[in-house]
Amino acid sequence: MKKRLYGNNLAVFLALILLICLLPAKEAAAADDGVYSGEIYYDGEYTNPVLKKDLIIRNGFDIPSAIFGFSIEKGTARSGGADKLDVLAGIDPAKIVIADTTDNNSLSGKIIYQAQPKPDSTDPVAENDYVRVMTEPEDPDHYIAEKTTEFDFSRVIFQKPGVYRYIIREKGDNAGISNDPESARTMDVYIGNRMAEAGGHRYQCFVYTSGENKIYCCNVNGEYYRLNPDGTVTISNGNRVTEEANEANDLVPQLQFIGTVMYKGVVTECPGIDTAPEDAEKSKGFRNIYDVCFLKIEKKVKGNQADKSEYFTFTLNISGAEEGRIYPVDLSNAVEVGSPYNPSSIKVDSDGNASAVFKLQAGQSVQINNIMKGTSYTVSEDAALMVKEGYTASIKSDGDDTNRKLESEFKIEDIKTSSAVTNKGGLMEDTVVTFTNSKAGIVPTGVIMKVLPVVITGVVVLAAIVILLILRKKKEEDEDDEDEEESG
Repeated sequence: MKKRLYGNNLAVFLALILLICLLPAKEAAAADDGVYSGEIYYDGEYTNPVLKKDLIIRNGFDIPSAIFGFSIEKGTARSGGADKLDVLAGIDPAKIVIADTTDNNSLSGKIIYQAQPKPDSTDPVAENDYVRVMTEPEDPDHYIAEKTTEFDFSRVIFQKPGVYRYIIREKGDNAGISNDPESARTMDVYIGNRMAEAGGHRYQCFVYTSGENKIYCCNVNGEYYRLNPDGTVTISNGNRVTEEANEANDLVPQLQFIGTVMYKGVVTECPGIDTAPEDAEKSKGFRNIYDVCFLKIEKKVKGNQADKSEYFTFTLNISGAEEGRIYPVDLSNAVEVGSPYNPSSIKVDSDGNASAVFKLQAGQSVQINNIMKGTSYTVSEDAALMVKEGYTASIKSDGDDTNRKLESEFKIEDIKTSSAVTNKGGLMEDTVVTFTNSKAGIVPTGVIMKVLPVVITGVVVLAAIVILLILRKKKEEDEDDEDEEESG
């Protein structure tokens, strides 16, 4: 596989090179009837043009499975007039091979993402599925999962120098992923005459067949000299092949692949000699957004008789989801897996349904991530404990306000024996469903007020009796002391 290079070469640089390549070609073409070999020379710096695919994902959410397809078609030819370069319609788009450079098993014309956790580095995260991960510079709350595809033009036979225009289109029907609002890109391919340097000057290169070999040579002032392996030419008698070249019936100018420039959308204007097409915006590829939500189930308990150490059971049912999708569950604010059991992920079955049971104490919560917008759900709390312990339930849902307006689609049951939130209209935003159970005892303040005077009177009488007994005892002790003194 050839080295990769992003197809964002400067239009000015390419246009100037193309202009230089075109000038000597006109003189050579007149001598050789303007017939080109169609063989394209790729120098040592050549790399296949590359298109980037950026999948924008929220931090904390995993990379989803997704397939994106690409097609390439001819652009429209247009004359540039006196001050612009002519644009030629792309040749043989069916012969251009579009290959995912990061997945050897990928189908031609496709980029495939495998469902996987966000990798911590740019190392391969799965066999044959290299994904480069970086921070989204325009939004630090998101990251980019990037893959690339390249365009191999080696089977295309270009007939003459010029700017060949192709239109690239992206297609993707992936649940939860919003496609690039501009589904087309324009790729201008710059083809020029192959030039060789000799004595500080550049000369047109030619190719002809000698026996079974192709001979590459350069026309220097009417004399043909064999090219060196590095593409330069040495003007010497040992390198001269003029007679052999003149006798060849297939001596033709050779073309060279100069580079590509890619623009957003379908561009119809011609590039200038030193400028890009008017109003054209350069692009490196397509950007798609993985648009998903989370559903958080939160438990609160209040009341002076509530037992906050108890576990309450919740059941989540999901419908209308993508088969095989796995929802990771954030258990950082819940009991660990196994005590009691809380699943760390939920998988959608072949019917598009999924369910899970969670056990939460007061103040705990679980968060289910990667739920696509439009997915229906029901969250319910087990009524057995509420009935047994005498709890009353209330529910608050923060989010899905757009669906609350339709009672048939969004319903909250808020009664003593059961509590549930049902959203048939589909999750449309991050949502927190809070279940609050209450249990309070009544302090019998009325009974205490009736008996209070009696109690107070009894306490006062009892205290008076105790005081009298103490005083009487004291008096008796004093009299005994006096008798003893007189007798003594």
